[in-house]
Amino acid sequence: MEIDDLDRLNYVRLDRGKANMSRIGLICWLKFETVRLDNGDEEAGEPGDDVGVMTRWDPPDLRIVLSDADRKHFQTVIAANPEWRADNRADKWVGHLIAHRFGLDADSPPDRRRIMATWRQLVQEGTLAVEERLDDKRRARDFVVPGRRK
Repeated sequence: MEIDDLDRLNYVRLDRGKANMSRIGLICWLKFETVRLDNGDEEAGEPGDDVGVMTRWDPPDLRIVLSDADRKHFQTVIAANPEWRADNRADKWVGHLIAHRFGLDADSPPDRRRIMATWRQLVQEGTLAVEERLDDKRRARDFVVPGRRK
């Protein structure tokens, strides 16, 4: 979801700024909205007052709904080519594989957020995993491997 630059000012994240001696607690998002009060006089043609209020807002879930066929596809392609990398700056970044599968543009900021959310989901659920190995220049890099989930 892309939020217009001017509309961004209507959203606020609420959390504890300094929680070194207390529980972290919940983090929530709030949105400024305008509500019309019923204090006007309809007969006289006077509308009610408009007031600004804060309401709870849940950001949209950016993850792509994955099927078992999608999960199997990623595991098969990555097993066949062990050069896919976890670093989004790499030429063989696994995000390009996700983008290709779902018709997304890895250079578009909204699509890139969806790709990153889906990549995190694949790792969290165990479909894919990250393994540190040496690259062709003998530098330690994070490579993507099939996970334990089948």
